[in-house]
Amino acid sequence: MDRLRDYFTGRLDDMLFVELSEDFIEKAGAGTYLKDVPVPVHKDDIRGFASGGIRTAKLGERMVEVIGCDPEFRYCENYIAFLRHAFDDKLINVIMGKAAREAEKGDPKSACVQYRAALALEPENAGAMFGYARTCQDIYIESEDDEEIGRFKAESLSGFEEMTIKHPDIPEGHYYLGYAYVNMGLYLKAQIAWQEFIRLRMEQVRSGAGNQPDSSDQENDGNFRIPDDVTEIRSRLDQLEEPVKIEEGCNHIIAGRYDQGIEVLEKFADGPHSNWWPMHYYLGTAYRETGRLGEAAQSFRAVLQLNASHIDSMQELVEIYGLLGETELEQKYRNKMMLVREMQ
Repeated sequence: MDRLRDYFTGRLDDMLFVELSEDFIEKAGAGTYLKDVPVPVHKDDIRGFASGGIRTAKLGERMVEVIGCDPEFRYCENYIAFLRHAFDDKLINVIMGKAAREAEKGDPKSACVQYRAALALEPENAGAMFGYARTCQDIYIESEDDEEIGRFKAESLSGFEEMTIKHPDIPEGHYYLGYAYVNMGLYLKAQIAWQEFIRLRMEQVRSGAGNQPDSSDQENDGNFRIPDDVTEIRSRLDQLEEPVKIEEGCNHIIAGRYDQGIEVLEKFADGPHSNWWPMHYYLGTAYRETGRLGEAAQSFRAVLQLNASHIDSMQELVEIYGLLGETELEQKYRNKMMLVREMQ
């Protein structure tokens, strides 16, 4: 499923689709690919098209735009076949060069269209995969629309994941994947990604591929200067130590290992991460499952102090106070739950 298609197809509104003359098709040797196939012409091209035709390069440029906007367009396979026929292997670099220029101009959506087209031509091209995931990241960072943020964030994450699978030896994929996981609250996965980044990056340094002259004001490892990005990620990993432990505690509870989860999470319930409401929710769940109803109620109330509209915690409190015979409190949270549902 193309989760981003709807954000780009509007760009095709200024395109007209016309059939090429037999003479043009013959001269271009495109009979196999474009016979009876409507090709895209931008409204700005019409005057030149009417007076003397359209250059093959311009036609290719418009095809690339259509492919990037809507890779599922009816004639994309024809366009891709023609592009491979009409242009040499450098075409992919031309497309990615244009993408880079669009990104530099501050237009990540136009850059994204070019990278999407590049991936349609070469699905496993490392540069296209990396550029696409990065521009998706730029788009969701700049966006203020929740749905757009969610879709582009998911696409960026899956792009970096796919890159690390298809090109596991490229450090940058693991570097950005780690940040993508942190943004999703997946701290254990971020830790693994960043550990792999450091391993690969230091292999580059020691092999000479990424080595830089030694400097007394930089961190060193033997005779090699530690790159700034490695120093940065080592610091990030230090910051992740407690979030990773909290995530492991939550995972214990999800798996039904309630006592183990409680043992881990109780250490952090009043610490620097006490404002993370999911920790209190999982801790409350574990308390409830082990019969510690009073402590469970306290944890679910802590959730509501941090996330006042969390209906699942209200439902838990209704059930717990029902079991404890606290009818007034049971009704209080039942009323709150009904009010929140009416407002949603």
